Parts: sequence; structure tokens; C-alpha cells
Amino acid sequence: MNLQKAIIVCKAVLLSIFVLLNSSCKKSPTGPSVDDTTPGRRDYVWTVDTIPPQHGFFTRIWGTSPDDIWAVGVFMSETKSLWHYDGKNWSQPPQKQIISGQVLFGFSSNNIWLGTTRGELWHYGGTSWDLFQKPSMDAYNEIVINDMCGKSPDDIYVTGNVSDTAGMKITAIMEHFEGKTWSFVKIPELEQIFYQIIHDDIEDTYLIAAESVQGSPHYFLYTFKEGNLRQIYAGDDLLNLGKMNGRVYFSQWTVFSNRHAINKYQNGGVVLVKDFSPASIGSGVLGRSEKDILIFGYEADSTSGIAHYDGTDLKMLFKFQVDYSTRILFDKDVFSMAFDFFNQNQYFIHGKLKE
Repeated sequence: MNLQKAIIVCKAVLLSIFVLLNSSCKKSPTGPSVDDTTPGRRDYVWTVDTIPPQHGFFTRIWGTSPDDIWAVGVFMSETKSLWHYDGKNWSQPPQKQIISGQVLFGFSSNNIWLGTTRGELWHYGGTSWDLFQKPSMDAYNEIVINDMCGKSPDDIYVTGNVSDTAGMKITAIMEHFEGKTWSFVKIPELEQIFYQIIHDDIEDTYLIAAESVQGSPHYFLYTFKEGNLRQIYAGDDLLNLGKMNGRVYFSQWTVFSNRHAINKYQNGGVVLVKDFSPASIGSGVLGRSEKDILIFGYEADSTSGIAHYDGTDLKMLFKFQVDYSTRILFDKDVFSMAFDFFNQNQYFIHGKLKE
């Protein structure tokens, strides 16, 4: 892999650290029950498991319950990229081939998809991971899958980017699975990285977050419905998408202007929920309702950690100075993967509401 191609892959992978994740784009086994009338609870008990240094980081976790969670990541040793948690221990399932995992998405414990930085699409049917398909595109030779989302097992989309054979041009892509095979979706040619896709159940449309490879404006937000791509935002705020109560929410984060806000998609446009500026709310949020939002990487008192917004105030719940990546929320449990660049440790953080 030449330098240009390496940059393309690394850029797409690094975006995954900042992506706001809610593990599923629909009301799935991972979706918690919701009470949006009262402030969310804050009485979590926190534990941290350390996974030995792997020289890389996890990019996504997905699961059906607190004792059935899968994690994938990009590591120097690609044989270390796929892990499973059974509620007590982490283990590595047997791999028929090397899997350079990037993203996970599923509908049940025996129907899970995995996308890679090589453009491969793997499927888990309950017993083993198998290479399902590796689509190719004429004049392009480097496909990176960044995210996937679907409404049903026979209606799933993938977003990512490709580079041309000369390694000089990056173009956004989408792929669609209709139940039998994956095929490319016809969209305008954009020199961007489509790094996230999520479905808004309320308005029955997909939202896609993108980053430009041409400079400012750096970030874009699109809607995608019935084959039509429509831009609704362009600016320099990093966008991280998530979902609560079936509606898409997203954080805006700008380093230079110190803008930190949470918005939602409503009636075809963007509606501000809360502007936390100048407080730094980090790189991602996850919640059950607008009165029960967990914020990862919140910075206060010269440290960072996990904070909670209850619709009125923002409070630090757990101080832990690491880089938070992917996370998942259940009825009473929240899990987050994190890593430390200095010692290369991977951390599995678990918060559980008291009984």
C-alpha cells in the first residue's frame, strides 16, 4: 500500500473514533426502553476492564444484550481485530481469514454484518464469520467501508469511500443489500468521505455525515430517501450522529471556535436541542431521551470522563482520562470502548444503574 492509499485508509479509520454511535439504526435488541417525561437516573456503578496492548483501537461495538457484545477494530496485528464479550470475559472467535474490521451492524445474535477497510462484507449467521462479498468498482481499487445501517435484514445500506487506481482521488460511495447481494448505489460524484449513516424512524429517511477531502467547508450532512441525496448542512463543525426514540440527534464539535452543541433532525431540517458552549462535551453522546443523555469525553477540572445531561444541568459521573471511541446503550447498562495512546491499553468501561 503506497503512502496516498495509507492516508486514505487512516483518515477513514480515525473518523470512526469521533463518530456518535448507537449501535443500531432501528428499534433493535440494543434499544433501551424510554421514559422522556422525567430526568434520567445518574446512579451508575462503573467498572473498567483492561484489554492488553494491541497497537490499535476499537472502532465499533454492537450487541443484542449486556452478555452478547461484539467489538471490531483496526490493529497492527489484524488477527486481533475481532472480539466477543459474554458478560464476563472477552475472547477472540476463530477466524477463517484475517478480518480488518471497521464497522458492525445487525438485527439479532445470528444476523450480524461486518464491514472492513478493504471493502469486504462479512456475515455472522450464529456459528462463524464468513466472507459474504467484496464489491469492486471500475477505475477504483481501494474501498473503505465506514458505516452501515438498515431498516430490515433485506434492506441495508453501507457508506464509505473509494480511491482511484492512481491513488489521487477520493470519492464517496454507498452500497445496498436487498436480501441477496450487495450493489453500488448511484449517487452524485463527491470528493468526500461518507463516514456515518443512520436511519430516522420518525421521518423515514437516512441521514449521512460526510467529510470533504478538498478543504473548507469540511463537514456535510445529507438526507437520503428514495434514491435522492439532499444536503442540509455544510460547515466546519464535526458531526456525530446518534438516535433517541427513533429520531436522529447529532453533536456539533469545533475545536477552534469551541462550539459544542446537540441538535436533532426534525421536519426536514436541523433543530438545536442544547448549546453547551463553552463547555467541551467531547466527541460523542448517547442517550435515552433529551433528559437522559450520556456524554463521553466531557472535559472539566483538568480531566475528562463521562458526564450526564438531565435536561437541566450537566454533571460529571465518571472521571477517566482516556480517548473514548465506540459505545452502546441498553436498558440499565452502558458500555464504551476507550484507549490510551501512551500505553496502548484498550479499556472496556461498563456503567450499570443500581437495582
